Amino acid sequence: HPEATSQPVPSRLRRRRTLGHHGLYLLFGFIAICLAGYILSQAAANITDQFSISDILFGIVILAIATTLPEKFIAVMSGYRGHLGILAANCAGSNIFLLSLCVGIVMVDTTGALDGGNVTMPELVALWGLTLGLTLTVWFGARFCRWIGVAMLVGYVVFIVLEATVIHGGAN
Repeated sequence: HPEATSQPVPSRLRRRRTLGHHGLYLLFGFIAICLAGYILSQAAANITDQFSISDILFGIVILAIATTLPEKFIAVMSGYRGHLGILAANCAGSNIFLLSLCVGIVMVDTTGALDGGNVTMPELVALWGLTLGLTLTVWFGARFCRWIGVAMLVGYVVFIVLEATVIHGGAN
């Protein structure tokens, strides 16, 4: 009997959901992410105050990891399924959105003049270098796939170590 085998159900026989169903899931997911972001930012501020931890170091290490895990899950699943365009667009688009959002909030909340704060030249060099790296990866990545992945991972670890020890040296 073909019915008795444990073979996957063909996609044409699976129950199809409506666009409204998926839109509702998207809306609830967006609300959940917004609420989680608020809770995460409040908890982070309280932790850095309570333990007198550098807010820069805490933000770079803990918050950067915690807030990007959902995005990285999407990237891993997209890569696993072979949707490399979604993977690259998700990575670049989310970073462009976050930079625009953060700078927009700062510009609305201030007089519009940015003094640079405590951003250092090595951080700007790292930002522009990694932006160039992302651009080259999108253009030529298929040829140097593993090499670029290893270089980015090593670069991130080196940047975090230098940020904590040399660039800011535990400031704040």
